Amino acid sequence: MKVSGVICNLQADGFERLISIKLSNTNIIAAYIQPNEYLDYGEKSEHLDLEEHITALLKIQFITEFKREFLNHSSVFRQRKSISPSVEAIGIIKQIIEKHDVYLLDLKEHGDIIIEFESDTEPPLRIGECISLTGELTIEALQIDS
Repeated sequence: MKVSGVICNLQADGFERLISIKLSNTNIIAAYIQPNEYLDYGEKSEHLDLEEHITALLKIQFITEFKREFLNHSSVFRQRKSISPSVEAIGIIKQIIEKHDVYLLDLKEHGDIIIEFESDTEPPLRIGECISLTGELTIEALQIDS
């Protein structure tokens, strides 16, 4: 899922970042690893600034729970915790990227997003299957817009 917005909050701890991005209709919070800059908590980044316009490619990883839905539910993409990258989603498996653990999830009006499980799903998920899940929203790639 590709999103564009403005950084409205940025927390750093080591190489890990927690970035709040203001989109046109909502805010999202996503985790990001910045391997080229180590910061202690509270230090200012030389690479990312508040109010900076960015484009980010998002995925959901570290999926802690999921279940197969037997009815096709409306798509869901929501974050209930105000300072956490935790996300809940309901969607349809659109593509199998790596059998058993990496899939493309169709969230209808929210777009498609890659989901990555920590361990194999048994039995494997199938294209067209509806699932609900909870995991961590992560920035896979980030670009600063000029």
